[in-house]
Amino acid sequence: MISVIVPLHNLGSKGDYCLKRCLDSLLAQTYTDFEVLLMENGSSDDTVSVAQDYCNKDKRFKLHRLDTIGVSNARNKGIELAQGEYIAFIDGDDFITDNYFKIAVEYFNLDASISFVQFSFIQYNLKNGKTKPMVVYNTSDIISLNDTHYFSMAVNVSHKVIKSNIIKNNNIRFDNNLQNYEDFLFGNEVFFNSDKAAYSGDATYFYVQFRQGQSTKNNLDKMCYSAMEFNAKLENFYKKYNAYDKYKGFIEQNFVSLFLGSQFAMTWIRKLDAKNTINILKTNKDKILNFNIETSSILYWQKVWFKRFQTAVKMGGGLAVICS
Repeated sequence: MISVIVPLHNLGSKGDYCLKRCLDSLLAQTYTDFEVLLMENGSSDDTVSVAQDYCNKDKRFKLHRLDTIGVSNARNKGIELAQGEYIAFIDGDDFITDNYFKIAVEYFNLDASISFVQFSFIQYNLKNGKTKPMVVYNTSDIISLNDTHYFSMAVNVSHKVIKSNIIKNNNIRFDNNLQNYEDFLFGNEVFFNSDKAAYSGDATYFYVQFRQGQSTKNNLDKMCYSAMEFNAKLENFYKKYNAYDKYKGFIEQNFVSLFLGSQFAMTWIRKLDAKNTINILKTNKDKILNFNIETSSILYWQKVWFKRFQTAVKMGGGLAVICS
């Protein structure tokens, strides 16, 4: 059986059909041995009533209402409740093709040593109905995992079906303290505890963008406050698996990308309080000053802006220096 964990938070607004489309895509699965754990957390719209309707018409759907708001908490509670041999995470505003579970189970039946199956996924623009391939494999295969597969197989969880014992036996959970990037750390834990995986060229998972009620500002705010904390956790993660030296270049690239991204979002894009930017500059002072721009593999524009941040830190964090 597959346990499908679907976090729900304010997905039932009037005129918003994403949740229904998500749940309809689960009902349409040609592989029928699954349970759907609807993990509702703090919704103030019609999410609960929509979810309950599906529970009423199909006993495989089970609604669980949580007191704590947050996607990580919802997924973790779902893991605890999951009864299936396999676990799939699907966001409540996304949807899948009717053969998604069937393909996954066929792979697991082919090779019992497979830890997870990863699918290609498609970005779906809700405003105009256009699609854009995001992660697409030209072929399908079963592989022994190694460094060459890391960047394509370790990130994200929403287009994976994972053996439950990989998650539960290794106590892999989502970090409740991260407001963003939590799926990256989880995906890394799964990758480093797996020996073999399958990837499918079938584009079966649709990631929905521009849903009514999605807030770009909120997403940017989360990115701002999570970026540096995430990078520190990522460094500790690699050290835990004795992989820090191997991925040092990636860690540096990630640090600069997240750092610059968070500063642009906070100071220029969203016009947030500049004091937050200055505090992050001060908190990460040593790391910023000791970062060797010339020997890093970051892009030219990143070098230019990061050098300005280094100068700003030396002069006490003045934003006038950064913007000059």
